[in-house]
Parts: sequence; structure tokens; C-alpha cells
Amino acid sequence: MQNNPIEAYLHTIDLKPKSIYIVHETIERHLPMHAHKKGQLTYVEGGIAYILTEKKTYYIPSRHYVWIPKGLAHIVKVRSSATVIRNLYFYSEDDANDPFYQKLGIYPVSTLLMEMIAFSSNWSGFIEKKDAAYHFLAAIKN
Repeated sequence: MQNNPIEAYLHTIDLKPKSIYIVHETIERHLPMHAHKKGQLTYVEGGIAYILTEKKTYYIPSRHYVWIPKGLAHIVKVRSSATVIRNLYFYSEDDANDPFYQKLGIYPVSTLLMEMIAFSSNWSGFIEKKDAAYHFLAAIKN
């Protein structure tokens, strides 16, 4: 068990590799440079964010999301307390099948995708294949 709350939070994300892990936050966690065994989709609502990697800093504008591939060390930072961060951490066993999942990318959010991500606020924590929400969330990844 992790004693440090930050370490515990980061450890929890990868506990169930075949699941989807969801975290919606209205405050910024001050995390160190870290990586996950899961791919991370982060949607920034109501503000802007920055993603820092070991090589570059990227700007994530409003109505955009960032895909962070598994294993990429990063930090996500926000500048406004009005910003809501929606993090969806996806299973990665099928990521090798599509080059999209292999690289960091920042993309505009369509109205449909924005509504689907907003609907995901009904859930938090682990969503597994046995859960009704799993296939809905897998559609977001796909």
C-alpha cells in the first residue's frame, strides 16, 4: 500500500489493466512527472491546460482533448480554478493495432464526443467489462 496520497492515486489508475478508470476533477492535483500503463484521454472543460513531457510543453485549448499514450512521462497543468479536468484512462492491450494510440496528440472535440465525455461524469473509478458503462466508454476510445 502506498503511504503518499499522490503515489496512491497514480498507483490506483493501473491496478486493473483491462478496465477504464475515470477521474473528474475541479481542482488541479500537483503531480510529479509520471507515466501510466494505460492510455489517457484528458478533456479540459472551461479553460486551458498544458501538458509537459520530458521534451516539450504543449498547449491544450478549450474544446480539445489530449491523448497521452501509455508509458509517456507527463504532467498536466491548468491555470484556472474554473477548469474541470475529465480524465479517462483506457486499457491498452489493443493499442498496438492502431498508430493513433502510440503518440501524443491534441485534437478538437466534436459536439458528440463532448456530450459523451460529459455523460461520463455519471461514473468514477474503475469501469470493467461486466459494467453497463464499459461499452459506452469503449466507444469513446474507439
